[in-house]
Amino acid sequence: ERLMQTDTYLKDKALLASLLSAIKQIAKSGLKQSALSNNRRSIKQWHKILESAHTAEKLNSQNVNAKMLVTNLFLNM
Repeated sequence: ERLMQTDTYLKDKALLASLLSAIKQIAKSGLKQSALSNNRRSIKQWHKILESAHTAEKLNSQNVNAKMLVTNLFLNM
């Protein structure tokens, strides 16, 4: 289902940047809440999402192929 939505973000670089920023904000919030509840499994999950979004954001600024970037991000979430 997530892979079907990738085409929406491939055409607009600003929209992709906004998506990545939003994912990072959500992941930071989730990570904080998981840390407060001391839920190790959830901490690992949110950290993985945050790391994937950060990597995707960095690659997006380096003009990496957007389709590969978004596909990889959504598969790693």
